[in-house]
Amino acid sequence: EFLFRVRSALHLSGDKKRDTLVLEYIPEVGRRLGIKDQKLLVTKTLQSMHTINRFALILATKMTRSYYKSSLSIGELRKKECTKGLYLIDNTLYASFRYQNPSLLNLLQAFAQMPDQELKFDPSVMRLLTRLSVHHLSNKEHLAFYRLFKRQHTYPFLRLFYDTATLANIFTPMKNVHFLAQFDGYHQYPVTIHSMMCVQALESIKDKKILKLYRALTPQEQSFLKLIVFIHDAGKGRKQDHHEVGAKLFHAYASFIDLPNEFVELGVLLIKYHTFMSKVAFREDIYNEKVLFKFMSAIQTQKALDMLFVLTYADISGVGPDVFTPFNAKLLHGLYKNASEVVEKTERISEAAKRLKRETALMKNAEFKAFPKARQKKILAIDSNLFFVKHTTAEIINFVKRAIDVDQYRYFISNETNLCIEIYRKIPLNIAYLLSKLSFLDIASMDIFQLYNEMKYFRIDFNEAVEESDLTFVKEIVERSFDMSLQVTIPEVSIQQSDIVLDCEHSKSYANLQISALDQKGLLGFIMDVFEKEHVNIATAKIHTLKKRVRDQFLIEKTDYLCDNASSIINSLTGQRQNP
Repeated sequence: EFLFRVRSALHLSGDKKRDTLVLEYIPEVGRRLGIKDQKLLVTKTLQSMHTINRFALILATKMTRSYYKSSLSIGELRKKECTKGLYLIDNTLYASFRYQNPSLLNLLQAFAQMPDQELKFDPSVMRLLTRLSVHHLSNKEHLAFYRLFKRQHTYPFLRLFYDTATLANIFTPMKNVHFLAQFDGYHQYPVTIHSMMCVQALESIKDKKILKLYRALTPQEQSFLKLIVFIHDAGKGRKQDHHEVGAKLFHAYASFIDLPNEFVELGVLLIKYHTFMSKVAFREDIYNEKVLFKFMSAIQTQKALDMLFVLTYADISGVGPDVFTPFNAKLLHGLYKNASEVVEKTERISEAAKRLKRETALMKNAEFKAFPKARQKKILAIDSNLFFVKHTTAEIINFVKRAIDVDQYRYFISNETNLCIEIYRKIPLNIAYLLSKLSFLDIASMDIFQLYNEMKYFRIDFNEAVEESDLTFVKEIVERSFDMSLQVTIPEVSIQQSDIVLDCEHSKSYANLQISALDQKGLLGFIMDVFEKEHVNIATAKIHTLKKRVRDQFLIEKTDYLCDNASSIINSLTGQRQNP
């Protein structure tokens, strides 16, 4: 009756006889039927068609069975009986029409014991499943269903449950997505069919390298990953992000099937990030270290990366034929290879994970959302992880507000408990001059961060405050520090070669210079003067003094000159000069 109504509305919408409900007619058909929700209209249409198809198959089989006599004798048929009322003949499972009121647990256990091959099912088996009475499943029934995922060929059974409209009752996480259409211009199937196609793709992996990764997993890991592939989109159809909903559904379901805790945590992670690998591979620079560390800060381990790669392959392949293209494969393989190379650098991954947490908080902040989209992207693209790790969301937003409309430079001086100078500059800053002129004050810490639009941020904290009358003098020094022609006399300091560690292999973009030396007046000014003369460009500086020793770290933009002339920089810092 519902399909008749849809068909009539479709004819009226197109002003002629049409029997195909195409996308462009769905809004008008919905209006004529009084159904505002387009997804609901398509879902109900698919469900009605599915019901008629199932009924027709079963009825036609029962009506015509007497005309197709089996060539097997009664004795031979009995030999083919694999369990009560079920017969496996030529790779096809049949059910007796006399088999009444089957037990779900018995059926699932019988299915799990059948030969592990691409089985086919006669409509008589479909009829048997439609007679199931399924309400609240016991843990035994959940476990019996999960055992099907331990087979190499799980897809035929999932298809059987789908065709008999019992899947949503047997596998409850799918209840809200059964027949749910997807209007995203990408997916070709409703959610449940897509999920089954993903499992089918997993069971017939065509990419040799991905197949090798899958086969390297233990049987327990393979069955677990197959479940994740099937359930990954179960969170769709809600207002909340389907990644988060899907992870919650899996977590709840895992308690029924006694998964180990490490598998539960891994499953939650894989579902939360099941589209992450394809997004990074297709949209970002997979050779950029910041991108790689941010990616691995979410994924964290090689095992999770391996499984995510296989899951991503299955997810893309399940969209439709030939969607996993050689071009897609190249990008994903490139990301996998590059990410595998950084997975051992746990300290930097941990730092990137903290940054990711701060970025997530920023993107949820109302003030941050109020910034233009272009500015938001520039903020999130700031290279320094330390910038995000060290500062709160409110502090980062305050940085952005202060940096808006800076033409050449802007500075702020506070002097409550101690003197603090903050500088935002687009033009060069004579930092050696600034530090030398203020060398009568002890520096507690200094931060340097490369922001965006060629702007750098400097913050210098001193151990003490100055007299109010001296603030004018401090302001004059800051103003004059933008005159690059000014020269200063740098006091003699002592830095030993053993005090310096220069790591040119810190990352692809940056070298790391560490100085651990005796604290001395004018030390930082001297270091900055050397950097200026050696054309060393600092991206981030971390200055720390403890027990009369400085422990300074400088993240330096890596150039051929820098690494080729490392000895020259070290000699300059130690007061040694190479012979011409």
